[in-house]
Amino acid sequence: MWTFSKPEILSRLPRHGANGALHRGVATAQSIDHSGDDWDKRIEEVSAFRECQHDWDGQGAEAASAELLQSAVHLANMLRTSRVDPPACVVLGVNGTVIFEWQWEDGAYLEIEVTEPHHAEACLIAPGQAAEHWILQ
Repeated sequence: MWTFSKPEILSRLPRHGANGALHRGVATAQSIDHSGDDWDKRIEEVSAFRECQHDWDGQGAEAASAELLQSAVHLANMLRTSRVDPPACVVLGVNGTVIFEWQWEDGAYLEIEVTEPHHAEACLIAPGQAAEHWILQ
């Protein structure tokens, strides 16, 4: 089960309030569908990673475990429930991880990489600011 040991981590993730104002310290986010359809698409993409076998990229990439994929879907649902904006994309890492990515017009970039069941690392890089790194569990 995902719990954030530091509540301020959740507050640093991109989300919009009822008035549409972005609750982040970096720029404006990409165009986002707030109806939930984008989260549904991202969750479907993570679920589709179950079809990937070892060497899915032809260069020896590892397949993600069923437990890791289930954990990534659970994280996505928790983020959606917490009104975090859906990521711009979700990709399967070559070492069997799942990566959620957000990008902003000013070049800021947020990545959450699920590295094992119920464990992820987040990294926020924004122009002119020190990179931030968190562990999510």
